[in-house]
Amino acid sequence: MNNQLTVIDGQEVRLMEGYSSQEMHAVLQEMKQKLNLTQQFFKEVMIEGQDYGVLEGTAKPTLLKAGAEKLCELYGFSPIVKMIEETAERDTGYYRARVTISLIHRRSGVTIADGVGEANTMESRYRWRWVFENELPRGIDKNSLVQKSFPKKNGNGTYIKYRVENEDLHSLWNTVLKMAKKRGLIDAVLSATRSSGIFTQDVEDLKDWAEAAPSYEPNLQRENGAPGHNRNESRRTPNRPQGQEGKNPTQHQSGAQKEHAVINPSDTPRWITGTVTDVQGTAINDTPCFILFLHNGSKVLIPEDHPVAQQDLNNLMAGQLLKFLTRTMGDFEAIAGRSGQEIQEVRSA
Repeated sequence: MNNQLTVIDGQEVRLMEGYSSQEMHAVLQEMKQKLNLTQQFFKEVMIEGQDYGVLEGTAKPTLLKAGAEKLCELYGFSPIVKMIEETAERDTGYYRARVTISLIHRRSGVTIADGVGEANTMESRYRWRWVFENELPRGIDKNSLVQKSFPKKNGNGTYIKYRVENEDLHSLWNTVLKMAKKRGLIDAVLSATRSSGIFTQDVEDLKDWAEAAPSYEPNLQRENGAPGHNRNESRRTPNRPQGQEGKNPTQHQSGAQKEHAVINPSDTPRWITGTVTDVQGTAINDTPCFILFLHNGSKVLIPEDHPVAQQDLNNLMAGQLLKFLTRTMGDFEAIAGRSGQEIQEVRSA
């Protein structure tokens, strides 16, 4: 093969030979050096909580915007906005932004990588707001709303907030655009610096959700209005002591009153013993099962003998578990149809 210029459809295309073994070896050594420098930069320069975050139960730290900008400085990249795609509905307040960020090498002017980020007002953090009972719109039934119990600052007791639709989505349009831009930047930096092995990106959204509202503690109320039992009593974890399989402190007893567990999609998936009803209204046996609550409101029951139930996933949120399922076991819909059951209602014993 030579390096002659060949004309195809009026365009000149240079036919290039591939790397020789010596060139490939040189590229390999350079890649190793860059990755080692990136790891050293991470350990010596980047600050936890500012440049990256570490969430319990995750294998890798999460790259944050400030950390992505520092990596751009290290590598000599300049981020520019290549494209913004927007969908805006003034009547409903719905807004969607998709931003493409390009990283340009400052010395050569070459585009190193593109990153794409997207955000919209239907995401949980934007769609909902949490209010006190006296702030609820008139005529709304508070019992039909998702509730959260928050500890009081003085440590004495808790207070309850209710989730309602955000009626002022228009005021969040700029915030959504900035979020899409940030996601695009982080995506581009992870690609350009080959640092996906050090960092993850997806968990940052979960971190933002956690910052927007404290971790959800289900407000369990008995049907007669009496307070529910301690949440930990109805929780099962995959790492059970030997000899206790199938046992649970809240095992179902005939005639016992039921409790509703109202779960936020960002809540930690739980082991729970109780009555589980599928979409056809058929009751499922009272055996420990893994309940996954998705952001679209659907729920998936994963039997305790399912392979994913054997993982150490106690501290993962539902969104993280969904990513785990998708990444390790293929298409999630196929998993749900093959190994799990769509469920309509969960009542703990």
